[in-house]
Amino acid sequence: MTAEAMAAANALRAEIEKLNEAAVTSRREADQVRADLRELGSAERFEVIRTRRTEREQLATSLVDDLDAVAAAQASVETLVAEADTAELHRERARTRRLEAVAVAQASGLVAALAVGDPCPVCHQVVEQLPDHDIDAEVRAADAALTEADLAAREAAQQLEVARQQLAQAQARSAQTTKRVEQLDAELATAPDADEIERALLEMAGLTERVAGADAAASDAEAALHARRDDANVGAVFATERTAVETLAGIEAKLETRLEDLEAAEAAVAGLPTRREAVAHLAQAADLAD
Repeated sequence: MTAEAMAAANALRAEIEKLNEAAVTSRREADQVRADLRELGSAERFEVIRTRRTEREQLATSLVDDLDAVAAAQASVETLVAEADTAELHRERARTRRLEAVAVAQASGLVAALAVGDPCPVCHQVVEQLPDHDIDAEVRAADAALTEADLAAREAAQQLEVARQQLAQAQARSAQTTKRVEQLDAELATAPDADEIERALLEMAGLTERVAGADAAASDAEAALHARRDDANVGAVFATERTAVETLAGIEAKLETRLEDLEAAEAAVAGLPTRREAVAHLAQAADLAD
């Protein structure tokens, strides 16, 4: 490998190492920012806290309304209890007057036997004035008064029952609302306030942008790293091929030299007799010597 090729390879290796370091650094930064985000909490959690606080405020208003409804229902029950007691008292009085009217009607047969100045056969008092009234009309009036009083008492009892049901419903709503308010108060006791949530959300937005930037930087560095590694692999293949070609060229050059040496040797021995001819010459020389 030439000095120029060696320098290019070293420069490419340094560039690859730098890109790898940049990719690792960007990924590490992204992981750290994600850890910071997890430490802050999630946007969903903050949104839940906001929703809970809004619910708490609405329930506080509802609780006031519920308590007002309970107080109104309680007052209505107390009023209707008094009205029902009064209606029941009127019914008892009407029942008593009817019984008295019926008793008078039943005793009306005694009137014919009474005379002014005579003693009453029932109470033995002197009769000063004979009864002069319509007994049947009084009984009918007593019956009508009792019917009216009985209807009023039943209506008062029904109204009281409805009011008591309404009071029970209002109390149940109030108790349910109170329980939910207490649950929310316990849940929100350690939650960050609105200003803290706002600051956290702003910080999370900034960290989210940093994560996106770090991820993008890491992706770019990794893409560049892969590209340069591919370039390095291609360069290595080219270098290997170039080395092979150079080696083959050297072998071919050496082979050419060997061929030239062989041709020279062949040319040098071209004028010499063959082995058979040399043997024949030696034989002739021996014969001449004899």
